Amino acid sequence: MIDEGKSSARMPAIHRISGLALLVLSGYMLVYGGWKFLVFTFAGFSHAGAGVAFALQLFPMLWLGMFGVWVVSGQLRGGAGDTGR
Repeated sequence: MIDEGKSSARMPAIHRISGLALLVLSGYMLVYGGWKFLVFTFAGFSHAGAGVAFALQLFPMLWLGMFGVWVVSGQLRGGAGDTGR
């Protein structure tokens, strides 16, 4: 017989760790994207190809970063999908 109390007590910690890992990864990607932005903006890469490369690299990183913040903030408030009731 499985003790459901112990297994359910472990799940939030696993979700919290995975959410924090996602936040760290997305933060790293945002820093990398910001560095690319500075390089493309201030290092003299003014041709159109650099702008397209910047847009293709930075915007998915921004979305992933916002998703990581959303997941971690949901976990810190009590879990994803928590309605506050």
